[in-house]
Amino acid sequence: MAYLVNDRCPPARHGSRWLAIVLAVLLSPVILGNILAAETLPAGFPGSWKIIGRAEVQTTANSLLIAGGYAVNDQTLSDAEVSFQARAPLDVEQVQIWGGFRCRDRDSRYVFGLRGGNDNDVYLARYASDGGAKFLGFAPLDFKPVPGTWYRLRVEFFGDRFQLYLNDEKLPRLNVVDNNAGWTSGGIALGGGWLPAEFSDLHVRSLTGAEEAVLLAMGDAQWSPPVTDKEALRQRQRSAYAPATFPPLEFIPHRTFT
Repeated sequence: MAYLVNDRCPPARHGSRWLAIVLAVLLSPVILGNILAAETLPAGFPGSWKIIGRAEVQTTANSLLIAGGYAVNDQTLSDAEVSFQARAPLDVEQVQIWGGFRCRDRDSRYVFGLRGGNDNDVYLARYASDGGAKFLGFAPLDFKPVPGTWYRLRVEFFGDRFQLYLNDEKLPRLNVVDNNAGWTSGGIALGGGWLPAEFSDLHVRSLTGAEEAVLLAMGDAQWSPPVTDKEALRQRQRSAYAPATFPPLEFIPHRTFT
């Protein structure tokens, strides 16, 4: 094998130059920050994690705060359940909680989110390169998420069926099928938004055969708000009606001032 070397610069200098470049990259604040963040995740986040993007990561004894990027676990899952608790810090203007599953690489993953602010919904999509991205659905919320409040998100995925649950509800807020995905396994992710979110109580496990059967038997069923009995509501409002009353008016004689 032949190597072409610029005759103006001896080979040793080329080697030194490349060594300096490699060391500069490895010792850059971004790389070092990512490595340190991956090594200091709390015990409740087992396995090896990699920080993607220029994420700002803070940890406590049992939680992970991340903004401007996301963390990916190296465990490869195909059909599984992932759940965690998360909240937006009190000093953040709105709730933006994001997670992911089947993360194949930086550009290929499924993402789900609980969004406050002007969105006020739960959201699910497939991110992929070369035109492979796909919006999978959203469901408006019947309440407004507020910073400082913990919410539990749980996603179950089996084959091409994905279900997203909120808190301890028995039916999913989103229940969709992605019938043209290009991959079927990958790691899980926490974070993904620019605003900070704190994560805790992470649980990851494979689905049992019985759970897979229940998931498939559910079909397209999903959560819906309770139906209001408008006639009963109207009767309650009428029975509670009372005409407005005012105290008697006091007559004040007209006075002439000079």
